[in-house]
Amino acid sequence: MYEFKNKKIWISGASRGIGRACALAFSELGASVHLVARSEKDLKKTAKDCQKNVTFEILDVTDTKAVERSFKTMGPIHVAVNSAGTEGKWSAISKLSLEDFDNVMDVNVRSLWNCLKFQVENM
Repeated sequence: MYEFKNKKIWISGASRGIGRACALAFSELGASVHLVARSEKDLKKTAKDCQKNVTFEILDVTDTKAVERSFKTMGPIHVAVNSAGTEGKWSAISKLSLEDFDNVMDVNVRSLWNCLKFQVENM
């Protein structure tokens, strides 16, 4: 078993799904978790359920400058969980717009690059 007490964990997509599950698990193991997501209501619920050693911020991880500010504020981290993602709209591809495609790529690809860029500098 790995030791996570006194370790700082940064988790994107922490309001639901895999991100929420990771937040609860790392919190249970004694880590200090910093949760980020766009959904304030769901993020607050995750933070409340973690109960201890938790901070959170409403953050759009597709916004490079906002991600950079988050890491400048956070300081050094030990672990990063990049679980922010979207499935996009469900429709025949012929009915989807370029904007629909760009949204999925921004959330699922660009945000990962944004986060990794600053996470590596902070580890």
